[in-house]
Amino acid sequence: MISDKSYSLSTIMNRIKQVFEERMNEVYFWMKAELMHVKSDRNGHYYLDLVETKDGSILAKSTAQIWNYTATYLKEELATDFNQIIKPGSEIMCYCKAVFHTVYGLSFVITKVDINYNLGALERKKKAILEQLLKEGILEKNKQHKLPKVIQRIALVGSPNTSGYEDFLNQLKKNSYGYAYHVKTFPAKVQGDTAAIEIAEQLAKISYSDFDAVVLLRGGGSKFDLEAFNDYDLAKAIGCCPLPVITGIGHETDTSIADLTAHTSLKTPSAAGAFIVERTVEFENNIHLAYLNIKRIYDQKLQQLNKDLKHHITEFAALSKAQTRTERGNLHTLSNRIINLVNEEQVEAHSLLNKVVQQLNLLPNKKAQQALQLKNEQAEQLQLYSSYIIREARTPLKQKAEQLPYLTKMKLRATNSKLTEWEHYPSLYHPEVLLKKGYALVRKENEIIKPTTTLKKGDFIEIELYDRTINAKIEDTPTWKTLHTKKQNTN
Repeated sequence: MISDKSYSLSTIMNRIKQVFEERMNEVYFWMKAELMHVKSDRNGHYYLDLVETKDGSILAKSTAQIWNYTATYLKEELATDFNQIIKPGSEIMCYCKAVFHTVYGLSFVITKVDINYNLGALERKKKAILEQLLKEGILEKNKQHKLPKVIQRIALVGSPNTSGYEDFLNQLKKNSYGYAYHVKTFPAKVQGDTAAIEIAEQLAKISYSDFDAVVLLRGGGSKFDLEAFNDYDLAKAIGCCPLPVITGIGHETDTSIADLTAHTSLKTPSAAGAFIVERTVEFENNIHLAYLNIKRIYDQKLQQLNKDLKHHITEFAALSKAQTRTERGNLHTLSNRIINLVNEEQVEAHSLLNKVVQQLNLLPNKKAQQALQLKNEQAEQLQLYSSYIIREARTPLKQKAEQLPYLTKMKLRATNSKLTEWEHYPSLYHPEVLLKKGYALVRKENEIIKPTTTLKKGDFIEIELYDRTINAKIEDTPTWKTLHTKKQNTN
C-alpha cells in the first residue's frame, strides 16, 4: 500500500527506535564476532568495529562499546589476557545487548567476554599446527641431534633484563662447582605479535659451528602471552635448527609447540640452567668414577704381578739349589774318574764351578730389587695426585673466607647509615618545631588541655604560640558529633 503522506527522517528514526526498544530493551544475549578495529579514549571507554565474513565477503558489520566500568572489570578478570583478546583480528564470544540511536544507528554494549571460547580456538589452532608439523617430519627432527655431554658454548635467545633471563644466567654463573660457561645473547621479543618472527630471525643469525646448543627462554605468563611459541614458522625454525634446542619457557600447566619441537623442554629458565650444570656434574662424576675404576684395576694387576714375582723367585731359588746339588754330584763322580788329570785342569774346573754358582745366586735378588723400585715409584705418583686434589678443594673455601670480611663491612655500613637517619626523627617532632608550623599549646591552670579536661563557660585558658602567649576566656564549649562534618551536638 502506497501512502501519499511524507515523514521526516527523525520521525521515522524515532519510530524505529520505539519499535526496537519495545522488542529489544534490556535483552541480553551471547554473540560471536570478529574485531576489525579497536580503540580507547582517555576515559577508559573502548570502541569496537565488529564484522562477520565468509569466503572473504562481509556478511554483517556493526559497532560496539565496552564502557570504562566494564573494561575495568574485564581487565581484573582477564589480567594480561585482556589485550590479547581485545585486539584487531581476534574472534570473541561476548555477552551484550543491542541499542539503537537515531544518529549513530545500531550498536552493541558488551558486558562480558568468554575467555574459554578464545582458549578453545587457540587449542584448535595448536592441534592443526601439530598435525602439520608431524606430517612434514619436523616435530621430531631436532630431537635427532646428539646433545653434548658438556654444554659449555651456549647461544641464548630471549629478552634481556627479564626475570627469566637473569634466573638462567644466575644458575650458570653462581653454580657451586665453579664451572665456566660461554653465553652469547641473541635478543628478541618473547611476547606480542612480532615475537615469533623476531625469535625465528635470531635463530637464523646464529653461527652454529661456534656453539654446543641453543637455549630459548621466556619467563612465564598466561596462554595468550605464550601464543608466540605456538607459531608454525617458529616451530619449523626450531625443528630445522642444526643444533639441539633447549626451551625454558616458564609455564607449569601447559606445553607449547616450541617445547614439543625442541630437543629438550624444561619448565622454567632456572630449570634450563640447572639442567646444563647437572649434565656437567654428571660428566665430571663419570670421569672420576672411570679414574677410580682404572686405579682399582691397576692396583689389582700390580698385586698380581708382585705375587707372581715372589712365586717365581721362590721357584727359581729352589731350582737353583737343586741344580747346584745335581752339578756337584756329577762333578764328584767326574772327579773320581779324572783323578789322574793334571792339577791345572782340576783348578780350572773348580774355578768355573764357583762362577756359575755366584751368577745363579745373584739373579733372584736383582728381580726383587726391580719390583720394589717400581712399587715405590707408583706410591710417589699416588701421593702427588692426592695433594693436587686437596689443593683444588681448598681454593673455593679460601675465596669465600676472603669475601666474608668485605660482606660484613658492607652490612655494618648500611646499618650505621639507617641509624644516622633515625637520629633526625625526634627533632622533627620537637614542640618548638611544631609551634613554628602554626600549631599551638592550650593550657588550663598550667596543664595541657586533653580530651578528658573539663571546660566550661567562664574558664580562663592560656594559648602558647611560637612567638607569643595569649590569655583568653571561654565563651562557649560546643562539641562535635564527627570530625568530618563538624556537626554540633544538640544540647
